[in-house]
Amino acid sequence: MDKFIKGTGIVCEYNPFHNGHAYQIARVKQMGASFVVCAMSGDFTQRAEPAFQDKKVRAENAVKNGADIVLEIPFPFSSMSAEGFAKAGISILENSGLCDSFAFGSECGDVDKLTKVASILDDSFRKEAINLQKTKPNLGYAQAREMLVCEKLGKEYSELLKNPNDILGVEYIRANKSLCPIAVSRKTPRGGFDDEFASSSYIRNNLFDDKGAFTNVVEYLPDEYSFDGIYPDNKVFYAHMLLSLVQKTPEYLSDVAEIPVGCEYSIIKCAQTAESYDELLGLLSSKTLTDAKIRRMLLFAFFGVKKDMAISVPEYTNILACSELGRKKLKEYAEDRKITVASRVADIRKNEKAFCRYNFSRQAREVLEKCRKMSF
Repeated sequence: MDKFIKGTGIVCEYNPFHNGHAYQIARVKQMGASFVVCAMSGDFTQRAEPAFQDKKVRAENAVKNGADIVLEIPFPFSSMSAEGFAKAGISILENSGLCDSFAFGSECGDVDKLTKVASILDDSFRKEAINLQKTKPNLGYAQAREMLVCEKLGKEYSELLKNPNDILGVEYIRANKSLCPIAVSRKTPRGGFDDEFASSSYIRNNLFDDKGAFTNVVEYLPDEYSFDGIYPDNKVFYAHMLLSLVQKTPEYLSDVAEIPVGCEYSIIKCAQTAESYDELLGLLSSKTLTDAKIRRMLLFAFFGVKKDMAISVPEYTNILACSELGRKKLKEYAEDRKITVASRVADIRKNEKAFCRYNFSRQAREVLEKCRKMSF
């Protein structure tokens, strides 16, 4: 790519930051990025789970390894579906005034193919997929989408929707209005490891041994890395979530984002039966609901994320970390902002709606932190 004037954005989670992420940032700079701006999920991730490591530590690890500015995707946007998560992340990058391009990891590495898929995923396509589901009751939306893409574009394109990063790539492109998209071929093995890289999920699951000591998985983390703020155990949080769900009413749940019509009764019934959060997930499991969808339903029910919140975009973003170059660029492009880019709470108070959303996110963080300080 040609060297851009402004920065190149990356929508990310860095949960935790690892060598594959450092490779992507380095590759983007090799391709001509002037500086790198990350829109990173905060306290909760797109998997609808608490982040493995504190957001500020993750952001600092990113800056230590090549990122210049890390902006927060606040909750609940950080835990939306692929479409909502991408929409929020791209919105922050566009409205920050800092970027003229964005890069994303991709299994196929082909922007043109992903753009072609993105071009047909409009409202009429969604209605067609939903109608297809009605004729096949055991068909999930993702499967219906694949079938229709195969029918319209061919198997070569529908196969892309089996790849998690390509799915996000398609959604980034759909959400994008003004930035130039750049696909970086993914080097990190999905869910596993090789001689150089390991996935975030593999690192999360294998970083500690049975005695709580670090394992050799640390070789997949950069040399410049802080291990502060790691929270591998969220049992108390999930216990409180389960207890909360027992008390919910159908009327309350019917207005919660991500919960399909009629599913509110199943949630209450299963919550009353389940003896643990994991058991609740199992009871709600079905052919039409993915595990991530179920986790999202439960998390949003716990915190009261309403349907109207799910169709909006962030009104603010926090600056989590930045390099010296990043600080200069924040000042240089300050007048180009169309969103509150906050370094302190006082910056957000000036916008009433943004401050209301900030308080919602802050309260969710406080609940999580209190649960982490408690023990059975």
